[in-house]
Amino acid sequence: RLIENAGGEVRSGETVTGIETSGRQVSAVHTDKGTYTADLYVNDMPVSKLLELTPAGAFTPAFRSRIGAVPYTMSAMSVFIGLKPRSMLYDGEAWFAMQDSCELWSMDECAEEAWPQAMFALPSEDSDNPGFAATITAVCPMKYDYVKRWEQSVTGQRPEEYYRWKERMMHKAIDVICEKLGASREMMAYMDAGTPLTIRDYYGTPRGAMYGMHRSSSNPLQSSLSTRTRLTNLYLTGQDVNFHGLIGTSLTAILTAEAIVGHNTIVNKINNTIW
Repeated sequence: RLIENAGGEVRSGETVTGIETSGRQVSAVHTDKGTYTADLYVNDMPVSKLLELTPAGAFTPAFRSRIGAVPYTMSAMSVFIGLKPRSMLYDGEAWFAMQDSCELWSMDECAEEAWPQAMFALPSEDSDNPGFAATITAVCPMKYDYVKRWEQSVTGQRPEEYYRWKERMMHKAIDVICEKLGASREMMAYMDAGTPLTIRDYYGTPRGAMYGMHRSSSNPLQSSLSTRTRLTNLYLTGQDVNFHGLIGTSLTAILTAEAIVGHNTIVNKINNTIW
């Protein structure tokens, strides 16, 4: 709405198929529905995907090699549960559970039979029945390797074997929810789940990574990225740049915008509005 109120136009449902460059600038972006030209371009795709779509000479071989060597973060299964009205009290708290055998920094590293090793769950309040929960959303770290056998499929067109597997894993997660959260299946009106393939297909992240590229304190420069690129009219944003997560991507968006409109231009406006 903000973009449209400012005279802009938002187009969704188009797949970027190629990025054309001329010299040190982007000259056009091609999608499956047309071609777009502009003075400035901002990329929010995973940077590894951006490199696949640009000509070989657009970025240096060293840059391509460095980014290509950065691993991506863990993926997850997300479980969505709708609760029957007034069936479960809501206390405003989220919760986190781990198996005793779980290693904190490798929560997705376990045999499929031992999954899930950890879970973050967030109930939401029912606006029609204050004090009671309406839904539970649970995120369980999961290895992409579990779903690699179906990676050639796309959302809505997966083999029956995949859906049987997803159903089985979802119920394993719900067992933990019932045990740790004090819920029961009798409270649940509906349930569904998304897998690492769901994340991959909806967000375009390699291997369904939840937090973009993996950053390591032992080699911080490997994954270091600026909002500016060697293509003078192309800027980067999103969780591959700077910080990941909701707060990280919001801060990075400000950095990207200020690379275009000027340092501290937006930060000063925010500060003046707050204070």
